[in-house]
Amino acid sequence: MIHAPLRILQFTDTHIFADPTKTLGGMDTRASLRAVMDRARADATPVDLVLLTGDLAAAEEGDAYRWLVDAFSTWDTPIWYVPGNHDNPDTLAAIVAAAGWRGCGSYRLGDWHFVLLNSAVPGEEYGALGDAALANLAHRLAQYPETPTLIVLHHHPVRLDSRWMDTMVLRDAPAFWALVERHTQVRGVLWGHVHQNYDRFRGAVRLLATPSTCVQFAPRSREFARDRLGAGFRRLQLHRDGTITTQVERV
Repeated sequence: MIHAPLRILQFTDTHIFADPTKTLGGMDTRASLRAVMDRARADATPVDLVLLTGDLAAAEEGDAYRWLVDAFSTWDTPIWYVPGNHDNPDTLAAIVAAAGWRGCGSYRLGDWHFVLLNSAVPGEEYGALGDAALANLAHRLAQYPETPTLIVLHHHPVRLDSRWMDTMVLRDAPAFWALVERHTQVRGVLWGHVHQNYDRFRGAVRLLATPSTCVQFAPRSREFARDRLGAGFRRLQLHRDGTITTQVERV
């Protein structure tokens, strides 16, 4: 059953290793994800969709994706995902497709249109969409000019005033924004990658980044720096009139 408003959970940057003994900066990413998922499920409110926004694996390993499929197998909720710079998109797609997960594309759910984009560039930490993906985005947006739209990707399309993190920004962000600004039905852009909470507006478009389910990065840092805040996730409610209400929860 689809609810109004749409109720969505976003989990991002899970960084799962195939080897369960490996850690990320001393953190057991499997245990931290389980704790975040438990927190999300402690609220009995029904959920219409789970979004996973990249860096699902720590090192492109197939067994990491298999572990994630198993971890989410008890969730009776559609799962959509985009790859991140630590993922192998082909390996990821081949494994999760059998579980019914949907990858990058254009989808309708309830009163909303979703466009999921692959911003990962093989071998690079920064992101880019490329001319073909931008042209496809323009086509998809033109199909639903009156439908509130959420765009989902991994890399941040705006600078965060963090010198080291902004070296990994979406490189063709100017072209992306020139396109988005021509389509006023776009009400939100949602991403991962930055391991921190971000909630701003660019005109009428809500800009949202979400804490990782494992380690966090300190905002506005010149060099790499970890934050002491706990692992987290985001709840979103997408309303029929195109507004978005949202909150981050942490463990």
